[in-house]
Amino acid sequence: MMVKHGVKHIFGYPGGAILPAFDAIHKALEFDFILPRHKKGAGRMVGGYSHAPGKPGVVLVTYGPAATNLIMSMMDALAEGTPMVAFCGQVATARVGLDAFQEANVLGMSQPYTKWDVSVRDVEELPTQSTRRLRLSRLVAPVQSWLSWLSIDVTASILRRPIPQSETYRPTTLGLAMGNIQRLELHRTLERAAHLNNTAKQPELYVGQGMLASLHGPHLLKKLADKASIPVTTSLQGLGAYDEHDPKALHMLGLNGSSYANLAMQNADLL
Repeated sequence: MMVKHGVKHIFGYPGGAILPAFDAIHKALEFDFILPRHKKGAGRMVGGYSHAPGKPGVVLVTYGPAATNLIMSMMDALAEGTPMVAFCGQVATARVGLDAFQEANVLGMSQPYTKWDVSVRDVEELPTQSTRRLRLSRLVAPVQSWLSWLSIDVTASILRRPIPQSETYRPTTLGLAMGNIQRLELHRTLERAAHLNNTAKQPELYVGQGMLASLHGPHLLKKLADKASIPVTTSLQGLGAYDEHDPKALHMLGLNGSSYANLAMQNADLL
């Protein structure tokens, strides 16, 4: 599943409940596995790695304390719109909810800091759920800049069962139809945005970290700003998305930003 979606690096910290997955990674030649000194370090590493355009970070930890140590990284990812996929172990399926050793409500803890989270208790669900999360992290986050963490809680017992080779994620008819509708809606939105820009007197582009998450984001931003002659200001996380030496650059917005960026924002009739 990881190889299919182009995952080259996995960060993580081994533990009993997730050892079968680590054994498989150790035998695979397609991955570079990065082992930190602490689980918090894995989360921080993934956060930095995920800022590389088109490369969602994947982190793998065991259950209990290992999962709780990722919470701070989840909060950071949510605040910054950073695409990540987290695989967390869990106690055996039959012992979930029985206060087993080091059992923790991983989904309950991660829910406030994730866009999607799921508990996998059947081995046949694992390929589908993993594929969905990896696709979303690559397609949704770089475009819309609001995806943070995708958490998958995997119980220990299913990792010792063989995954059905025929089990793959196939788009449904409804999913394909929704994709066509979204593309049509995007085209209409772009047409409306172009019309509003052509009629605006003081337009301004305000960009954030999502622009950096897109492989061609900064290049397309410059083309748009040059063609429409629109000044550009950025958020703190968006610094670097636009050339600060360009005459149209208003630099960073906000309390620690430039006064002219804040003034231009207040007087703009189109953002």
